[in-house]
Amino acid sequence: MEFLSLYELFFVLLISVGILSIIFYLFFLKKIKTLTKNENVRSEISNDLNNELGNILTSVAMQSDVIGLTASDNASIQIDRLGLLSREAMVKMKDAIWVIDSSKDNIESLIDKMEDFLYVIKAQGKFNVLFSIKVKNMKAPLSPDLRQAVFIIFKEITINSLSRGRASELVIEIEHNKNVLKLCMKDNQSLDPESIGLTKLGLQKTELQMNKVNGHFELDTKNGFSIELLFPIL
Repeated sequence: MEFLSLYELFFVLLISVGILSIIFYLFFLKKIKTLTKNENVRSEISNDLNNELGNILTSVAMQSDVIGLTASDNASIQIDRLGLLSREAMVKMKDAIWVIDSSKDNIESLIDKMEDFLYVIKAQGKFNVLFSIKVKNMKAPLSPDLRQAVFIIFKEITINSLSRGRASELVIEIEHNKNVLKLCMKDNQSLDPESIGLTKLGLQKTELQMNKVNGHFELDTKNGFSIELLFPIL
């Protein structure tokens, strides 16, 4: 009887989160499409998303942890999964809010976002990361599309270097001048240049994002993995 009540509660929570998430998503998507060019409205939307949807997902994650303490083994697995999905949704939501928020349309915000991500990587203690910043004007403007593309690419390359397991160090350098943002990333893994393409390196997203912002990149696999990405600032 205890298992059934927990099992039912799990699905009630899951359905409730799904319905509320869809409602909020559709509501804010409509606002974004019609008013996204207005900076004040963009900030308002990001705050609303963070306050409303963020609170819901946080509450679900916390409730699943509490319920999981007294659940049977079978129910606990499902409840743990609900908590995990809620936390993953929170991460994706925060990324979306960061893109929408007009106060983040600058290089400083991009670098802060990159450093937050690298902090998690460094905390694992298995991967040495060196991050060099060559930016004179941290308040230099960046469009939402450009900073989103740069962060997606940066995140993909970092995860790929870590997941392949053959590298112990990743060197990152970001540089900015008036018209170009340059991102260089290099690790010390051993690669066979003749048998490697973009697909095997996991750079499909990188190629797609670079095309979206009219960027250019050069790849070198002769001495480890090295990539230089140039983003035009219009």
